[in-house]
Amino acid sequence: MTDIDEFLKYQDKLVAVEDVSGYKFSGEVTQMPKQFNEWVKANEKRTKSAKSLPYFIRDNYVGGDISKGLVFASKPLTILERAAIRHAQRTQEQIDEIKRRNSERLNAYSLIDKTANNILKVANEYAEVDVTTLKTLIAKRDMFAIKTETQKVTKQIAEVKKTRYTPTNVSKEISFEEASKHWRIRLDNAEYN
Repeated sequence: MTDIDEFLKYQDKLVAVEDVSGYKFSGEVTQMPKQFNEWVKANEKRTKSAKSLPYFIRDNYVGGDISKGLVFASKPLTILERAAIRHAQRTQEQIDEIKRRNSERLNAYSLIDKTANNILKVANEYAEVDVTTLKTLIAKRDMFAIKTETQKVTKQIAEVKKTRYTPTNVSKEISFEEASKHWRIRLDNAEYN
């Protein structure tokens, strides 16, 4: 608790419209008394199975659950503090399930990454295929976007393959001799370009 003089100084700052967001009172209580914590431990089973809770728990804790913190906490919990509370409440089965899902996610990400890089290698053979977005996404490590863009690039490669003249594609429409002649002409032209 603060004394009256300190409280009045605080009030003066409020009236003067000064920033008081970082104002700290001396004697601020930031933790529960040791005796209260001991009582909570000693009565943990009783409070969890109780049909009605003591008013001081019901009225002062979120949902009447001490582990969720005070309704009027002196400062909001940090993300790490909230995570620590959640983690402490997990069962071993929940922890194992979280680890299993994380392992699956990492395996999926690895597969997406390998597939995207393989598609990039193939796409390098096709100047008509734009891989700029895919390269950018790989650098950003946005796995969902990488997967989507990899599918787009794969379709582009397939479309280009359909329209490209290779001895195999051309031989479906003309004889093998004509296709080979066509291919040799393309190779000769490529050497001079």
